Amino acid sequence: MTSTVRITGYGIVTPLGNGTEPFDDALFGARSAVRAHALALPGLDPMLLPVAPCAFDEGSVRAPSNLPLDRGTAMALSAAQSALQAAQLDVADPERLGVFWGSGMGGSASFDTTCEALYGQHRRLRPTT
Repeated sequence: MTSTVRITGYGIVTPLGNGTEPFDDALFGARSAVRAHALALPGLDPMLLPVAPCAFDEGSVRAPSNLPLDRGTAMALSAAQSALQAAQLDVADPERLGVFWGSGMGGSASFDTTCEALYGQHRRLRPTT
């Protein structure tokens, strides 16, 4: 059986920009998100590392349960909300609606926070982990 799948809207959170317009402007304007970041560790010579920081305030995104989210989940939820808004769908038939979300990163900070919650604070994992 084959079915037609149509992408009606998409949302993104990236170092190039949050949302399709800022992302497209940076991409087609050939602007890189990579910056030099100075790293100094005890016992090692200071070095510059290439990083692509993402300007995103995870504190501004809340789950429907109103619990704070880890950074990766907040980014995914923000992008999914943008996609749904961009799609301008009439959700009168929720059986025919689906939102797919994925992540090209999860982030080491999100991983560290999750490990600390699980092993250090003996809390359970979020379903989206």
